[in-house]
Amino acid sequence: MPLITRQEMEGLIAEDRGPRVSIYLPTSPEGMEFKQNPIRFKLQLQRAEQALGEHGVAAAHIEQLLARGRDLLADTHFWKHQGQGLAYLASIDGVRVLRLPLPVEEIAVAGDRFYLKPLLPLFGERARFWILAIEQGQVRLFLGSPHSVREVDLLDTPTSLRDALGYDWEQRSLQFHTGAGSDGAGRRNAMFHGHGEASDDRKDEIAGFFRIVDTAINRLLVDRQAPMVLAGVEYEQAIFRKISKYPNLVAEGIEGSPKTLSGQQLHERAWGLLEPRFLAGQHDAAVRFQEVHGTGLAGSTVDDVVPAAFDGRVDTIFVATDAHRWGRYDPETREIVKHAAGHAGDIDLLEIAALQSWIRGATVHAVGSAEVPGGGDLAAIYRY
Repeated sequence: MPLITRQEMEGLIAEDRGPRVSIYLPTSPEGMEFKQNPIRFKLQLQRAEQALGEHGVAAAHIEQLLARGRDLLADTHFWKHQGQGLAYLASIDGVRVLRLPLPVEEIAVAGDRFYLKPLLPLFGERARFWILAIEQGQVRLFLGSPHSVREVDLLDTPTSLRDALGYDWEQRSLQFHTGAGSDGAGRRNAMFHGHGEASDDRKDEIAGFFRIVDTAINRLLVDRQAPMVLAGVEYEQAIFRKISKYPNLVAEGIEGSPKTLSGQQLHERAWGLLEPRFLAGQHDAAVRFQEVHGTGLAGSTVDDVVPAAFDGRVDTIFVATDAHRWGRYDPETREIVKHAAGHAGDIDLLEIAALQSWIRGATVHAVGSAEVPGGGDLAAIYRY
């Protein structure tokens, strides 16, 4: 099951004509916790069934929404191959089951729209980055988050200089590389290449190959604003940086041949470079909130922020992933109703503020309550 894309996330946000079921579960593929995963998931299915009944959903539709989940309960292979979290999103039109690279709250929500706040860390300011491991013999692309990494299929893009040159490479190999001399007995000397800097001709070939790779990446990647960390020997990184049109290459790279590094090792080194950058951005936004709070250019309550989010006024928003403010909002009347505990048909007002801000281009910081500036569970900086 792949990670959800921005386009798919936007589609889920737009779906608001229920019934919808959203179940989230922290999972573990190992130890005793593995055996508890289906038991806890079954409990959430039961809670979803009760909530759907309270929402007035017909029994036949309830069965349709939960049938796939009940089938999963007996699927041992499924439960052995989990990430840190699981999302089960069901509507009459279909079911999406997502393995998540981060732990999530254990919750079941039924209503007219999907509950998506647990997915926000996948799209927030600290959500994603790319790692491009480049060398003549192999190119690999990885999608990383603070919590995980996975390799991305480059489809039909040549991933080595040999693949890119094709017939020309074979001819050059047959000739043992132009420039290799012979010994006194007339035998051809072999030419060996290490990791030292290449000749000018070879640099031109490498640049041509990297140009093909760069063009493919810019065509394939939907999220071209996420930072990209290069991994490779110094001169090959320099060649790629000179020709690349990717808009957000990180100035620092992972030095040395990436051939012997696993995806996890590349992730650890890339996150070591990026974490200070992400934390600095979050810190700067928190300072900016404190500076403008009380001037009309910031808000910290659902009464202020939810309407501003629908109006497209929010530039930056902090939302607590470990808190809820249940209630309802009518965009036409701009009326907000708040409940101490969730009622049938309620939405999380924190979630709707964050999602409506994000879909209109705001920067989202999905964080714990302690990291929200102002001491609450919501903080927004307005564009005007």
